[in-house]
Amino acid sequence: MTEAQAGEFDYIIVGAGAAGSVLAERLSADPETRVLLLEEGKGAGGHWASSVPGASGWLLRDPSRVYRYQVEPGARGPAERWLRGRMPGGTSAVGAMLWLRGGAADWARMAQVTGSEDWDWPEMSGALRRLEHHAFGGSELRGRGGPVSLRLAGPLRPLMQAVMTAGAESGWRQREDPNEADPEGLGPAAWTIDDKGRRVTAWTAFVRGAKDRQNLRIETGVRVDRVLVDEGRAYGIEGRRGSAQLLFRCRGEVILCAGAVITPKILMLSGIGDGMALRRAGIETRHHSPNIGRGLRDQMMLVTNWRLRHWRDSDNRAYSGGRLWVNALRYLLSGSGVMSQGGAELVGFLSSHKAAERPDIMITAAAHSHEVVPGISGLETEPGMRLTGHALRPESSGYVFADGPDPDMAPRIEANHLATERDRARAIAALRRLRELARRPALSEFVEGETVISAWAKSDDDILDLYRRYGRSAGHAVGSCAMGPDDLDPLDSRLRLRGIERLRVCDASIFPEVPAGGTLAPVMAAALRAAEFILADAAERDGEAEEDAELKATSETEDEAGEVAAEAAVAQPETPDDSPTETPADSAEAPSAPAPRPAA
Repeated sequence: MTEAQAGEFDYIIVGAGAAGSVLAERLSADPETRVLLLEEGKGAGGHWASSVPGASGWLLRDPSRVYRYQVEPGARGPAERWLRGRMPGGTSAVGAMLWLRGGAADWARMAQVTGSEDWDWPEMSGALRRLEHHAFGGSELRGRGGPVSLRLAGPLRPLMQAVMTAGAESGWRQREDPNEADPEGLGPAAWTIDDKGRRVTAWTAFVRGAKDRQNLRIETGVRVDRVLVDEGRAYGIEGRRGSAQLLFRCRGEVILCAGAVITPKILMLSGIGDGMALRRAGIETRHHSPNIGRGLRDQMMLVTNWRLRHWRDSDNRAYSGGRLWVNALRYLLSGSGVMSQGGAELVGFLSSHKAAERPDIMITAAAHSHEVVPGISGLETEPGMRLTGHALRPESSGYVFADGPDPDMAPRIEANHLATERDRARAIAALRRLRELARRPALSEFVEGETVISAWAKSDDDILDLYRRYGRSAGHAVGSCAMGPDDLDPLDSRLRLRGIERLRVCDASIFPEVPAGGTLAPVMAAALRAAEFILADAAERDGEAEEDAELKATSETEDEAGEVAAEAAVAQPETPDDSPTETPADSAEAPSAPAPRPAA
């Protein structure tokens, strides 16, 4: 094995995505702390196309930039592939750029299921504000001056203004600020795009400004295979770059930030997980933690296309022929136009029924429409817009497991979408709410109707069949290494893995439920909280070590004093002639006098 190290590190961070990038910057802020950041994707500077919002489709087709995980369909869900970023910045470099932070009720629920107020709204809204720099101004609810630049979609085009009006006709609240504590209603999306039209990734927001720190070492192109554990304590990681095996040692903590799919795989390859599942995979059990890999939850979404009456309202021709070059030139010169936009212009949070305590459906709207075929498809050749329904906070749960001891083997994933009656009811309601919106009078001059690919689904059973055929993951998987108050929960509320010292997890896998409409903002906020936990725990360990050292020094001093006193007692000074003397017979500790010799 090749030793790829220069001494030991204080912290080893696995994964340079939404969480790992934040942690690398925060933990390396102390120049006395040595931090190692490992990323499987190549290129320490990211990729130029990741800064162009309109280049997402191109990146998603590049297998060197995106993981493609095959997912077993389950009883009701589709067979699908999950796409995740495989480059510095992770999925924040290839995703839809929507900043969805969740509301007060969402984080109150998170505090409830984790058993800790560390995850309640007061703490998490504060972390979110520290992250944000809103181009539309700061307030009590939103930050200004943080590293993540955000702007609102807009100014809204006539089509999107009509969608807003249609929402009002449906009785939906008109929401101007997507960061309100109560997110219910329809309004413009907040994008992780700066005022120059460039995508803001976790890497560009955090690592780019810190990568020249002498105490931060960044290694890209490294696949981490397992955590090294000895006597219940993590002390390093083992991985590979090309054909070379690598080992990095850590005197502080190993922090896994590899995502809801790869983090549990790494743990299982390390012998940490459910003992029975490990035996089935041919892996020796080092620590039994039965729920690692289980509890996987992911939002399912359904995209519907709506035929528009006029080409002027659709972007379907914006990325082809001469228009592509015109739009590319416009973007290069001014950072504006269709290539500077996020994945959706409007976001709405709604309730599937009147008794719902908080919104349980999310919808998005965009002025383009994709061909509905498996995989990454192109834009339709006719004018269209896209309305997408998401069923929030699913009850159905699946799993992700290592499929064998070989790190080259792909993980085994079952999403188990729509396994409960409640999830199926919400999925059906999501499509019906989309249709209700699209058929309002405000959209009659824009929309001809729903395209044939989904229009046939009328009954509840038809709609569920439509989901089985064309539904897919929203890319918001959580729960596969979740925190919670029970001893069987893999993590405690400070993200420490139960049963293994100096091993922590921070990525989407930590959340028992999807905390918002998306995971980017929650994961980055969780990383800020994790940095606070890590530094506080380190300070406590240092304090205990100093106290132990002081106690040891005091004990040694007392021992030395005792030895000196004992030596002084043995080596008594000579007694003056006029002083009474102690004969050997007077002392119980003195040796006996020799017996007198017999007379001759």
